Amino acid sequence: MRFEFTEGSSRKFWEATLENSSLLVKWGRLGTTGQQKTHAFATPAEARAELEVLVSEKTKKGYRRVDAPAQPPREAKLEKAMLDARADEGPALVYADWLQANGNPWGELISVQHALETKPKDKPLRAKEKALLATLPLTPTDLGAVTWRRGVIDTLHVFNERDWMDEAHDVFATLQPVLELPMADGLRELRTGVIRWDHNTEDVPAVLAAASKRPFAPRLERLVLGDIPDNVDMDHHVIGDVRALSKQFPNLTFLKLHSGAASWSGPHNFEFGPLSLASLETLIIETCSMSTKRLAQVLKSSLPKLTRLELWFGSTEYGADVKVKHLNALLDGALFPKVTDLGLRNAEFTNELAAALPTSSIVKRLVRLDLSMGVLDATGVTSLVAGAKAFPKLKTLVVSRSHLTPTDVKALKQGFPGVELEAKDQKNDSTQPDRRYVSIAE
Repeated sequence: MRFEFTEGSSRKFWEATLENSSLLVKWGRLGTTGQQKTHAFATPAEARAELEVLVSEKTKKGYRRVDAPAQPPREAKLEKAMLDARADEGPALVYADWLQANGNPWGELISVQHALETKPKDKPLRAKEKALLATLPLTPTDLGAVTWRRGVIDTLHVFNERDWMDEAHDVFATLQPVLELPMADGLRELRTGVIRWDHNTEDVPAVLAAASKRPFAPRLERLVLGDIPDNVDMDHHVIGDVRALSKQFPNLTFLKLHSGAASWSGPHNFEFGPLSLASLETLIIETCSMSTKRLAQVLKSSLPKLTRLELWFGSTEYGADVKVKHLNALLDGALFPKVTDLGLRNAEFTNELAAALPTSSIVKRLVRLDLSMGVLDATGVTSLVAGAKAFPKLKTLVVSRSHLTPTDVKALKQGFPGVELEAKDQKNDSTQPDRRYVSIAE
């Protein structure tokens, strides 16, 4: 990128070229070759961060970028009306007409994708959509994925299926052009997967930081960190310190975190709260390493609209030291007063939970209870059945991937008549107490 400064007798230029972890800078008087210097950084992210700092400094000094391509015309009020009412086709079609009348091809993309909603198999429309999308700097399919709705990017998934072990991989080389598209300003959902195997704790927070600077950040509804393939061990996928997400995306309604906490990834290898999200309705934390410190981040959160809470706990071998007593504030029911869908999954203490739940306050309003993936066996079943009357509103009970025999499942069906019971994929060592284990231990 090239910037120039002309004021009075001063006529100067400044150029910067980013390549992986290197930043080449040139500067001097207009009309000369000037001087140059190459700065080497440990990671591409550090190089890009330095570039952003330098560009900001030059802009404040009055330098003007001269190599940026001319942007097609846009109309702020019509665009805002479209993005603020994504479910309403009216504002989108009005803006599409304005864009097309003013020579912006974005308008045609909106119109074509709107037509495809009622004619999804129309080959000419599909061909036109493909041609329009081909003009955009979209992420290669092995480095990310997007979905669309009426000319606006609806979801963005950032990952790296090309080479997880590539230390020099620069996620921003392909991500930033997408984030800067006007079509991304209405993004509804952001997802991250494995980016760099040994640096995910750096890359995920960096992606969030970049996304938080875009116009869609206040509109973002759904955030999923750790959308990874099933063949990746949880303990080897760590999302890092993402405690800033409450401020970065304040209007989230859905948040899902999937992360281990491997010791090699540093002191802040999985930190997320306390959360303060006034609109959040669903919180899912999937981990094999739910320590009491991480649980405290949940219990100290401010989530007044939360209706669904799902927590995984994991194995003591990986730092999961939570016991039933640590859940008292949650089970008392006052902490998240609107929760009616509760998942306490993948726990080594499921039998103890089964004994404590019938005497808790929260179960009086539960519509759905998920105790799957843990060590629930006949002992826990006996406790649940004995306290079945304490669940007056329960419609669904999930105990899949536990340690139940057919007799145990039958007892639950008889003890909870009228309740939908999900009890699939029971572990086949249910008669061997010394081999009880959670489903996701690492």
